[in-house]
Amino acid sequence: MLSPEYLTNVADPLLKVYEQIEDEILIDIAKKINKNLDVSYETEMWLYSGRDYNELKKKLKPYFKDIDTKLDLLVEDSIKKHYLDEQNIYSMIDKSLMPFVKNKAVLKQIELYQEAMKKQLHSIANTMGVAVNDEFIPLNKLYKHELNKAIVSTQSGVIDKTKAVRRVINNISKGGVKFVNYENSGRNYTLESAVSMNVRSSLNRLSGEISLMNAKEMEHDLMEITAHLGARLSHSVWQGQIVSLSGENTKYLTLEDIGYGEVTGFMGANCKHNWYPFFEGLSSPYSSDYLEELQSKTIHYKGKEYSYYEATQIQRQMERDIRNIKKSLLMYNEIDDKEMFMINSAKRKIKKDEYESFCKLIKTPTRLENTQKLYYNKHISGKSVASNIKVKNNEILSDIMSKNWTDTYKRKVLKVYNEFQDNNLNVSDHFAVSYLKRINSSNIDKEKLLNTMKDKVKFKEWNERKKEFNLIRYDEVNLIRVVSNKDDTVYITFMIDKENQIKNKLEKGVWLEYDNG
Repeated sequence: MLSPEYLTNVADPLLKVYEQIEDEILIDIAKKINKNLDVSYETEMWLYSGRDYNELKKKLKPYFKDIDTKLDLLVEDSIKKHYLDEQNIYSMIDKSLMPFVKNKAVLKQIELYQEAMKKQLHSIANTMGVAVNDEFIPLNKLYKHELNKAIVSTQSGVIDKTKAVRRVINNISKGGVKFVNYENSGRNYTLESAVSMNVRSSLNRLSGEISLMNAKEMEHDLMEITAHLGARLSHSVWQGQIVSLSGENTKYLTLEDIGYGEVTGFMGANCKHNWYPFFEGLSSPYSSDYLEELQSKTIHYKGKEYSYYEATQIQRQMERDIRNIKKSLLMYNEIDDKEMFMINSAKRKIKKDEYESFCKLIKTPTRLENTQKLYYNKHISGKSVASNIKVKNNEILSDIMSKNWTDTYKRKVLKVYNEFQDNNLNVSDHFAVSYLKRINSSNIDKEKLLNTMKDKVKFKEWNERKKEFNLIRYDEVNLIRVVSNKDDTVYITFMIDKENQIKNKLEKGVWLEYDNG
């Protein structure tokens, strides 16, 4: 029997490889878009020749060989486990299944499924692309599509190069690498959901067929369906129930009752229910109280009541959100965008804390493996953690990160903060905001502003709200006034006066001469 817990994690070895594939693609996109945004003959030839896609295919080729090997092993190990479990169960009534290695019919069925599943996974690989603003872009057209958009935007003056690259990264990291099911729905799925659904559904269906073959050999009619928390409503009505394979035992459900063989039924798409032989008078069926408890459990979250199944869907969405943030971190790390890396590091921490709290609420262990990105390694993770520690220990950065600003504006403020830090000048968030507002409208010369900030303090001014003095630097020629805190450790703000304020402020006693000692 393949338990619900087993089926939940069964695709993990393959998912790790697909994560590597997705990470390779995302990093490759960030690197190449950032490098080739300046229009040149070389860039045009690079796109025209399809060299971008050919380079990527060459890089990904070893991964797909690894997938075939891992899939064969996964299918054989899973079905062998299922077969041996049923072998043990039938031995309870002194019946013996043929040894696994000698059952040619079962081995042949495994081989057929292995080939079919590899074909399906190859189909996923051949139709991979990236979702950009809900539009699916195939990999072989992606670079040209995104680079053309970015070039048009920068050449027309709508946005600068940095913002163009950031827009590409934000759009792509939200969607990630996708697979389009052209044959059936035409919908696109994330690589993770497409591979998980394919492997889980195919393995479960194969195990079901093996069970039917075993039951026929053992001349056995009754099977008991597994039960688990978080089952879909349509599945919860028959989970834990007994099924008569022949349909002749009217005390129990039939294969038709449970939708066996249907996409939405038992052992259909993404179903985690399995079954095992049931013997009347010997087996212990699930109690009705237990099944009722599984079905009726609800969760209260943010003022709303959810079924346990709905709660697991919220949990999965949180895991996807964390993975998407990590995709952004991978790409921003690749192009060395420190500000967006810091912003997304803070987002990751907030979302991770929310996820862990939610898992405690629904009394389910965190599945941090579901939030991982393989190339999100110790180095990048360490950088992200260090970034959050830096924010936590820096009052100014904490203020900036706590503001309800867009990421774009927050990045601009951080950029100003970092530029002044590079000059060993510590500015407040208010100073950075003032700088953004005034730098283009007040004819401020940045070099003159920097010179004033590095000059000696000339005056002090009482701050009634804080009950302390602020310190004033003043450029009498350019009329630049710079204000810092009482300890002169943070520059609070600056302004351009219309006329020299020294005489007026001193006469009114607003400013006092500062003794530099």
